[in-house]
Amino acid sequence: MALFSERYGFVKPRETFQITSLDLRTKNRIWDWVVSNFINKISIQSYSLYIDVEKSHMLRHIYCDIMGNSADDLATHTKSSISGYFKALFYLFPFYKIYDLVEAIAAPWISALDKPYGRDYVLQINKLNNILEQEKVGYRLVNGIMAPIVENNEIETVENSLKTNHKSVTEHIQCALRSFADRTNPDYRNAIQESFSAVEAWLKNECGNPKSDFRSALQALKDKGKLDIHPALMNAFGGFYAYMSDEKGLRHALLDQSAKFEFEETKCMIVFCSTMINYLEVKKK
Repeated sequence: MALFSERYGFVKPRETFQITSLDLRTKNRIWDWVVSNFINKISIQSYSLYIDVEKSHMLRHIYCDIMGNSADDLATHTKSSISGYFKALFYLFPFYKIYDLVEAIAAPWISALDKPYGRDYVLQINKLNNILEQEKVGYRLVNGIMAPIVENNEIETVENSLKTNHKSVTEHIQCALRSFADRTNPDYRNAIQESFSAVEAWLKNECGNPKSDFRSALQALKDKGKLDIHPALMNAFGGFYAYMSDEKGLRHALLDQSAKFEFEETKCMIVFCSTMINYLEVKKK
């Protein structure tokens, strides 16, 4: 369920991915992951509170090789002071420097991921990726690399679909995005349904028959010369309708409360339906 502040309009829920920035909430969650997998693993000298530079290999690599500091400076830090140093920088970092840090932390794990003792590393990668998914960040940690899972052009596609003159289409897309972007309980089932309903609403509005369905409205527009679409593409659109609506289609699966829907297929459906709306807008006469 969305937070109170979002349900009653005090805070606008996110309707796009975080691609070129990270909000404070997301930074907080990634920082907690950094603390668990980096800060807490820094070794200190057994006879003092100062860092054991020789044993803290990852710290030395990140502090000296990546950030360009002197190892002599590192030797003057306690674990508390180095944690404060990294935390202060972390919250000043642009998103790409945070991803640099994440990759540096994960780099030593790569050779061990397929080994029995690498299970803990896999769990930590999964934990980070779950955070990124919940916060709708457009990247995932894949084999030690922060890889994009959504492109800027996909975001632009969705945003363009909101520019239609049909209010009902915009409402369906916005509802799909709200369901998809809910941090605590994303409703992928409803997001898929609303995405398809947005395309169907566009067709109904354009053909002037609110009782028509996707296929009949599309054909009516074609027959009336209101859409300039190649026959092969008409067949493709018909295939999409069948995929959604036949007895084994996605709409029937949506009625099955035991059916599970994942992030990737939901994102794909939102982008695909937005693409259809944009295309139909261009092709209408």
